[in-house]
Amino acid sequence: MRRTIASVTTPGRWRRRRAVRIGLAAALVVAAPFVDRSGAQDPAEPTAPAAAAGPGDDPARGPVRVVPVPLADPTVADLLRPGDLVDLVGTAEIVPGQSPALIAHAARVRDAPVGRSGARSILVEVPETDAARLAATAAGTPLAVVVHG
Repeated sequence: MRRTIASVTTPGRWRRRRAVRIGLAAALVVAAPFVDRSGAQDPAEPTAPAAAAGPGDDPARGPVRVVPVPLADPTVADLLRPGDLVDLVGTAEIVPGQSPALIAHAARVRDAPVGRSGARSILVEVPETDAARLAATAAGTPLAVVVHG
């Protein structure tokens, strides 16, 4: 296929320009994982409480995992902020006279997305040992939240 060039350029110049564009695209692809995507924030200014800085930061808790949890009452998500401690309680199979099943104790809220209507979920940090049980329970039924005061 023959390429028609609007300006008077030599074929060598066109090939060099194309090679430069391909090189720049490759450089962007290679550099993309190292780019800070948090926006133009001051690195000295924390965006979340220091205790919720990241997984595994608290030596007393040990390694943690982040688990998405659907909520039985979606309006509760509006009240939660990153860093809040919550207990997660199962809503299925509640037998009168028995206390509901406590699925996770003192889970730290990692993120509570805003602006969505209908079914809402939150991201919580739990110890590595409780993560699989919480994820399996949350996959089958929404959970109730008890906020620590």
